Amino acid sequence: MFEDFLYLLRRNGLKVSLTEWMALMEALDKGLHGASFTGFYHLCRCLLVKSEADFDAFDRTFLEYFKDVPFQQEISQEEMNHKLQILSEALKKGGRENVRQAMKQVVPTYRDPDEVNREVAKEEETK
Repeated sequence: MFEDFLYLLRRNGLKVSLTEWMALMEALDKGLHGASFTGFYHLCRCLLVKSEADFDAFDRTFLEYFKDVPFQQEISQEEMNHKLQILSEALKKGGRENVRQAMKQVVPTYRDPDEVNREVAKEEETK
């Protein structure tokens, strides 16, 4: 999937290894992009760019490859302000559980770090 994107990145001077590319494919398979185009962009940038000096080249290449993908702001400013208010109130209340609940309410793809760590440990046990 997206092999042409890999080759375009390489043609434009980004040294993306096969290991990094396969890590991206695995991350996509696990849904770490949050089922959003913005999430996909950030995931690609995080896994495929080794240096801040390459950010501009990556951004240009990403835009070149995905130029025909319609992109809209995925969240309105009003909704963002509402979510920030919820998080702010949770932080004022204090307590880890208040913040966890607020995060679950505000970020649909949020997963509790303790839960993720338990899942990873369980996966490693089965290997």
